[in-house]
Order: sequence, then structure tokens, then C-alpha cells
Amino acid sequence: MNKGSIITVVLIIGGLAIAAWTMMAMSSQQSSTAPAASEVSPQAQLLAQCTAYYQISSGTIKRMGVQRMAAVADRLAASGLNTQARLERQIDAAGAQQLIEASKQQLLAQLPSPDQLGPLMQQYREPCQQLVLAGS
Repeated sequence: MNKGSIITVVLIIGGLAIAAWTMMAMSSQQSSTAPAASEVSPQAQLLAQCTAYYQISSGTIKRMGVQRMAAVADRLAASGLNTQARLERQIDAAGAQQLIEASKQQLLAQLPSPDQLGPLMQQYREPCQQLVLAGS
């Protein structure tokens, strides 16, 4: 190996080490602000999942642009606001938002396509409706 190659390898390794350190520092900083799953009650978890379900469903239906489904999308959005407000009464607003976003990512990962709501509806429609009715 010549001197230039050695310097290049050292710079690459140094850059990778700095990047890894930065990512670890950012990860620990983010995890310290988010509520740990073990700290969140099952009720709060369900509220976050239902809020995510309602936001995903409402957004998908609105993006479809079918006028006769607009009222359904509005009802879903209203239910999402209801469950979000209830969650924010249990934990702080920032923690609630982080929990909702994590739930959204989890639910979206379950879908075969972002526009196919069938799997989410089968799993969350009934429990979330009951949760909304119980909170009314």
C-alpha cells in the first residue's frame, strides 16, 4: 500500500467512527425524551394505536378524493382527535405525539400497501369504536 491509500483508509475509518458516535449520541438523546413502552399504560398504548389508525384511515380516504366518502373521513378524523385528546390527558402532549408517530409507523408497516386499509380495519375498527364510545 502506498502512503495515499493508507491516508484514505484512515480517513474513512475515522469518518465512520465519528458517524457511529453521532448516531449513538442522537439515539440516546431521542430515547431519553420519548416515554419508554414499559412506562406507558396499556390504555395509553391502545389510545395511541387507535389515534394512529384513525389518522391513517382518514388521510387515506381523503387522498382517494371520493366525495361520498368525505363524511366518513371526517368522522374518522374526529375520532382521532378524540383519542388523541384523551391520550394527552394521560401523558404529556410531546410524549403522546411520539407514541402516536411510533404507532403509525408500526401500523403502516403491517399494510401490504398504504392505500389498502383492510388489514387495519379488521384489527382496529371494533376495539377503537368501543374505546371512543366508552370515552364519550
